[in-house]
Amino acid sequence: MPEVLREGGRPKKLLTLVREAIRRRHMSGRTEQSYVSWIKRYIYFHGKRHGGRHPATMGEPEVEAFLTHLLAVEGKVATSTRNQALGASRRARNPKCSRSRVR
Repeated sequence: MPEVLREGGRPKKLLTLVREAIRRRHMSGRTEQSYVSWIKRYIYFHGKRHGGRHPATMGEPEVEAFLTHLLAVEGKVATSTRNQALGASRRARNPKCSRSRVR
């Protein structure tokens, strides 16, 4: 897990790091809300199945499982929705990561 400190030496919360990274990139407030929502869904999904592991300790298999779950359980999911979920889950694992797409 990345060690990013705030005053007092305590690590910042994951969603705080994500929000800061999004704001540094000057993304819209709605994009921020969407990413945070997807990250929360990703954490909840894996929290139930993997003992609450931090997203920074998960990799591609967990992302694939989450996206497969979206397709299988929630039905028809548009490519743009999958891309948004993929980007949010990668940002949850590494708030400094670049954008990526599923094709």
